[in-house]
Amino acid sequence: MCYMLSSVSLMAIIPIALLLTLSFFVLLSIRKAETKGLRVIGYVVTGILWVSVLAMSLGVVYKIAKDGYQGKCMMHKKMIMRQVFAPAAKVNAAPAVQETQNKGNCGNKGIVSKAN
Repeated sequence: MCYMLSSVSLMAIIPIALLLTLSFFVLLSIRKAETKGLRVIGYVVTGILWVSVLAMSLGVVYKIAKDGYQGKCMMHKKMIMRQVFAPAAKVNAAPAVQETQNKGNCGNKGIVSKAN
């Protein structure tokens, strides 16, 4: 099953690329710095930039995973609704009450309907 990436997830590539480029230039300027204090500040700034890039990347991965899971749940609910509201000719008349439960972790609600 293929899920489409949301535009918000794709737009996170731009700030991630900008922050990584900025950290590259900070590291480049550290090599030319003569005082130890400037080098330490440069390494701290680079570390902060890398942590922010990591946080953004993990946020994008979480969003993609969450959207995919919600899409799976929506598809599962649609399949259940098709079974519950099927035409009378296709419904088995043997059971008095037809109970369909949500088998996934999409929720804890079961759907109960009476067969015709």
